[in-house]
Amino acid sequence: MKRILAVLTALTMILALTPAFSAVGNFGDITDINEFPTEPEGEVEGEFSGAEDHAKRIPYTDANIVGGSIYYDPDTGTITGCDSGVITCVIPRAIGDVAITKIGDEAFKKTSLMEITIPDSVTEIGYSAFSYSSLVEVDIPASVKTIGDFAFSWCDVLKKVTILGAATLGDGVFEYSKKLEEADISNVVGMGKYVFEYCESLTNVKYPQALDVIPNSTFYECKSLTKFVISKNVKKIASMAFYNCKLRGDYVIPENVTEIGVRSFSGNNIETLTIKAKVKSIPKNAFENNKTLKSVVIPEGVLSIEEYAFNSGYDGALKTVYLPSTLNSIGLYAFYLGREDKYVISDVYFGGCKTKWQNVIIANGNDDITVKANFHFASHEYIYLYDDTYHWLGCEYCGTGKGTKSQHRFGENGLCLICGYGTPEPDEPIEPEKPECDHDFEIKYDRDNHWKICSVCGLVVAPEPHSEPDSSGNCTECGFELKQRYDVNKDGKVSSLDAVIILRALAGLD
Repeated sequence: MKRILAVLTALTMILALTPAFSAVGNFGDITDINEFPTEPEGEVEGEFSGAEDHAKRIPYTDANIVGGSIYYDPDTGTITGCDSGVITCVIPRAIGDVAITKIGDEAFKKTSLMEITIPDSVTEIGYSAFSYSSLVEVDIPASVKTIGDFAFSWCDVLKKVTILGAATLGDGVFEYSKKLEEADISNVVGMGKYVFEYCESLTNVKYPQALDVIPNSTFYECKSLTKFVISKNVKKIASMAFYNCKLRGDYVIPENVTEIGVRSFSGNNIETLTIKAKVKSIPKNAFENNKTLKSVVIPEGVLSIEEYAFNSGYDGALKTVYLPSTLNSIGLYAFYLGREDKYVISDVYFGGCKTKWQNVIIANGNDDITVKANFHFASHEYIYLYDDTYHWLGCEYCGTGKGTKSQHRFGENGLCLICGYGTPEPDEPIEPEKPECDHDFEIKYDRDNHWKICSVCGLVVAPEPHSEPDSSGNCTECGFELKQRYDVNKDGKVSSLDAVIILRALAGLD
């Protein structure tokens, strides 16, 4: 008992000497044993949105903000939060001398906000900035360059959005805004994934002409989207881009497209499909569950149709299929229509001959095109085939011959005059023409003659003897000192020694 009393006495003394504990009053107020709550002067805590953990929350309100206050950080010019009761807000370009440049993460999340005016000073809208709000329509000014992930997601009554500038959109910016009907994003320069995912009321979208990709799940489950024209700049349609939309009628995938993703057009209402895309393969499940699809044209150059590519699940309506001569394989259940009572596909048109079709590898589950359909083969495409001695007409696809073999008849160029086989004789080499030269002549001389030579092309004008000397004893054409002709010992001067040498030479003594 004495030991317990001693411990309690010691504990009481420690607490009394500890300022932090004596200031708190009770342990229930303490959230972190190493950090005690304080409120910086001028800041407010209460029922408001905002996720800027280290940002200041200075309140601001005026006549254009109805239902409460917004909060901002004067150090960064960021709107950091909003009272949950605010229904209308015109964000000022500046508060005092602080320019407002950003709407922070979750700044208006889960508020009653119905109307927002964003000033042209703002360049960035943060993560989930307006998600779960009550916005009906929003115009985003051209000054905004970045719109963060999920910025306007789960806005249950949002109907129309216009992005005026060259912004880059993060992932899921409008996802689950199920009442969104109209979106103009034509000026956007970059997009993340699933931007309009589950926007079930979207009927009209102006897509950026500058983008060369429709990203993953962009229009996933946009069940009211019945029309979308793929622009001439799009090269890639990513996986599930139009999954379970309701694109309908005649649909063309243009030739500028070079990649089609898995399940990219699954679950639509396309009736006639013409694929002009420069692709090597139709990927798995790409057009599955298009139960209204009646006709499909697959272009030359496609080598494979992968599993379930045109599988309609049940009650398919496909009647006519055009297959390319380049086709090598068809995957599992690629054309399965699920009509156990009857086969719907009536005609298959193959771009090659029957022999080429027999070499196509066809996996199980494709009886709809291999058993009951009427096949139409292209007539043999006859070209000249040849070996070293003979040529003959044969099918380009299967090699089936037509007529008899004939011996080559070679022309002067070394090629067969009929089929073109052979090795061409090389042409006589042609001397290249020398370009005309604007001559730049220099005068050269020796002791007997002078001549001109072009310093550019080297052309030499025929030498001429030195002319009569001028008053200085030099050649009037080239300036050569004529008396130097008599410097026979080449010591740089004409002297009596030169005269002796000349005289001896004339006398035949040297």
